[in-house]
Amino acid sequence: MAVEAGAQEIDMVVNRGIWNEKNEVKVIEEILRIKHACREARLKVILETCELKSLESIYKLSYLSLMSGADFIKTSTGKGSHGAKLEHFIVMAMALRDFLIYNANTKLRGIKPAGGIS
Repeated sequence: MAVEAGAQEIDMVVNRGIWNEKNEVKVIEEILRIKHACREARLKVILETCELKSLESIYKLSYLSLMSGADFIKTSTGKGSHGAKLEHFIVMAMALRDFLIYNANTKLRGIKPAGGIS
């Protein structure tokens, strides 16, 4: 409905509970469905990194979000248990870098730090 009403960017927050339970396929399928619904609108996938269990998990979710069509990945909403940490953003930036290296023919993607990083 938002895209039909003219939205040019859609934000989604990843279901961290399902991700942390190792049901990664379900999370990726949700991102793919939302990306499809976005049509030409940009999709921003918010990870809420403060609720993920490890830096490895943040990297993997970042990379798979980009593989699933995220135009941007974002650290947090600012409404989690605490804000994002610098190391969270660094790991996400590494995932973005690796994604762009291994998918050189794709359009550029972005990253947004938010929620506690000064």
